[in-house]
Amino acid sequence: MIRSIRLADVATYAAVGAQMGPLSTCNFVYGPNGAGKTTLSRYLFATGAPAFNSCSVTWENNRALRTVVYNRDFVDQVFNEKGRVKGVFTLGKEGVDLKDRMDALSEKLKEEVAKHRRLTVTLEGEDGKGGKRAELEAASKELKDACLKQTRKHEKEFEQALAGVRGNSAVFMTKFLAERSNNKGTLYDFGILRERARSVFASNPTRIEPLSAPDGSRLKTLKRTTSSLSPSSARETSTLPPSLPGSRALIG
Repeated sequence: MIRSIRLADVATYAAVGAQMGPLSTCNFVYGPNGAGKTTLSRYLFATGAPAFNSCSVTWENNRALRTVVYNRDFVDQVFNEKGRVKGVFTLGKEGVDLKDRMDALSEKLKEEVAKHRRLTVTLEGEDGKGGKRAELEAASKELKDACLKQTRKHEKEFEQALAGVRGNSAVFMTKFLAERSNNKGTLYDFGILRERARSVFASNPTRIEPLSAPDGSRLKTLKRTTSSLSPSSARETSTLPPSLPGSRALIG
């Protein structure tokens, strides 16, 4: 049994606090609205809550008992009248939690449906024939027309290079986009490409014979011959004294 209760520094209770006690087995607490009755019940329900750090309760023989509180918080947790039919309640805290979860999921579903609707309108337009999809189709057609125009403009100069894509703008566009994404080669001026095309795809190209590999056998023979000579045969054998007229070197 509770012997005394002290409430301080919470809700309508000042820091100096208010003491209730000694209490008996049955106690009746009354007062006007705002007097602190609900705060008292909330403290007894959750004495360890941080909001009640300045409050205290004294139990008989220091033996705390399980406390059951019936107040507005209990009613809100146990009885739920959020349904469409007035007077029909969801009973029990688990039922209330389940109902709240169902309501939250229903709201989430509504949000997802609305989001899907917005994305569909963005993709297809209000009438299902516009939106981003129609923009993509228009841009694709414009690119195909541009590709067809370029193939017709340069088909004579690049006839061989354009083989397989001439007259088919869709195929040319696909090839163009693939090369644009994957080809990391050097970009050349159109004039350089034109000159190379004329050289590579000329009607009467001039054949240039490939260079033959040099024959190194003679070099190998000379190297072996030089290596076989003795040191005495490869050096100067004698010289005349430089002081004598008409001196010259004799090579053996």
